[in-house]
Amino acid sequence: MTLRDELIRTALEWQRIYGNAPSITGALGEYDAAMLVGCSEEAYRKQMALRSVVAPGHDFEHDGKRYQVRANRPSGRPGSPVTLVNKPKKLDWDFFVWVHYYEDFTLREAWLWPTSDFVAAFSHKNRLSPEDMRRGKRLFEAPGPTSSFVKIAEERPVLRRVLMPLPKFLGLKRYPGLCTHPDAVDQYWVHSRGGKRFITSGQPPDGFRWFGLYLGGNNEYIFLMWSVGGRRFWFYCCYAQVLSEDGNLWGPTLDTLDEALRRWDRENGDVVFSSPWGWLDTQSLKFDQDDLFPGTAEVWDS
Repeated sequence: MTLRDELIRTALEWQRIYGNAPSITGALGEYDAAMLVGCSEEAYRKQMALRSVVAPGHDFEHDGKRYQVRANRPSGRPGSPVTLVNKPKKLDWDFFVWVHYYEDFTLREAWLWPTSDFVAAFSHKNRLSPEDMRRGKRLFEAPGPTSSFVKIAEERPVLRRVLMPLPKFLGLKRYPGLCTHPDAVDQYWVHSRGGKRFITSGQPPDGFRWFGLYLGGNNEYIFLMWSVGGRRFWFYCCYAQVLSEDGNLWGPTLDTLDEALRRWDRENGDVVFSSPWGWLDTQSLKFDQDDLFPGTAEVWDS
């Protein structure tokens, strides 16, 4: 475990026990920004050891250039998404870097601004937002489907409550995504009828969360599943059809997701939806469309 990882682990454990994480975001942001622009760890260590905590003007130097850093991390509590970026009052730097973290201090994005561009864009603004920062040069953006899921989750309090902080990126060949327990994954859970197996197999541990995108031939699917407090949620829906004239199905997909989340919030049992098969009756274990295709065999039984 690196010193950076140990710092984050300790801060999150402190937050778990005492309610608030220690203020490490600034120091972590400066370190990550330095690494992103190409500064070596040894060079960064040496210059930091010689600097005062209140050194004015800039946070570190690299290749003769001075860098000023601002970093933000939401707490994960309701109403905590980052909306404000602290604007530097002085311009004693050559580059400005904004670093944005997820709740668990996983790096979400980082953006770079030369002084001249920063002044031209923001000299007339007192308040800067993440959207302002994203007009700069991208230094880093989280891999895979992370950004798509974050946008979906931030607009839906139920998802934000269940999914945050985000689990780690998981790279599986056909269904990459974010998963808390990669070793517990069952390949049949990402299948049009996989929700039935998900709630009957007894395998997902409490706290299990997995969501991602599945590229299945000419169609693309979004899937979300979790096991929390003895209840399970499973959602599998086609959001794109390559061969269809109207292949973008994000609108209907998100409408159906909203209905699934409402059911999760107002009911006490499991919630399972598959776009090819409809809603699953968790008592009879029959999908809406099963009567149209009687005798359908489950792929995991073959």
